[in-house]
Amino acid sequence: MIPVPALTTPASLHKPNSDSSNTLLNDTSLTSDDLTAETESLITAFASVFPYLVQQPEKLTTLQNEIDSAYNTGSLSSNPRWRELSRLPYLCAVMKESMRLTCTTNMDKEFPASAVSDDLRSEPAFPSGTIISCNAYVTHFSDSIYGDDTHAFRPERWLTASVPQRKLMDQTMLLFHPGLRANLKLRAAWLELKKVVVQILLNLNIQSPPAEDHAAETPNVSSVFAIVTTTPRMPGF
Repeated sequence: MIPVPALTTPASLHKPNSDSSNTLLNDTSLTSDDLTAETESLITAFASVFPYLVQQPEKLTTLQNEIDSAYNTGSLSSNPRWRELSRLPYLCAVMKESMRLTCTTNMDKEFPASAVSDDLRSEPAFPSGTIISCNAYVTHFSDSIYGDDTHAFRPERWLTASVPQRKLMDQTMLLFHPGLRANLKLRAAWLELKKVVVQILLNLNIQSPPAEDHAAETPNVSSVFAIVTTTPRMPGF
């Protein structure tokens, strides 16, 4: 039985080169700090996926079944491509839900004069050049956007929401900001993290131990314990 901590990755390990990042992001009014923060959010979301799943075995089983079914029918290869991963809706929901709960970064942006529409001319407007900061916690835990159980890990919310509601949920996730969504490096990182989750679940058996086995060891639940065996669940690995 091994501990599965919810990790936080230091910014220094993922800070992009300042020259290249500024060149990539100037057109979208984003900074290298925005990209660094979102890269960290991806890593943190990935590190938190398994602790969340281990604490809710039924969700871990649902994800395992989706991956197993896709692999058995030939729609998922041992080294999956983006198209194959896009056919795993529960995997995407799990990743988004983990990111929603762990991403607490800010996004700062300069308010341009051209951003004021004609409909808002009569309202008090921000002066051009004002720096506006959006905190992920405010939007990611909004009851009006995600429901009245925003502090719960519930991937199903991404699958059962109406199309307009799901679009709103995506728009309020800072990772899916248009400027960041267009960044190929960030998109590649998102793809790789999803691939790693699939590879881990195909190659390893991850189970939640009985609560009494580790309750005394972790009274404050600072770490999550899981039983991990190296025997692949699927043939060919």
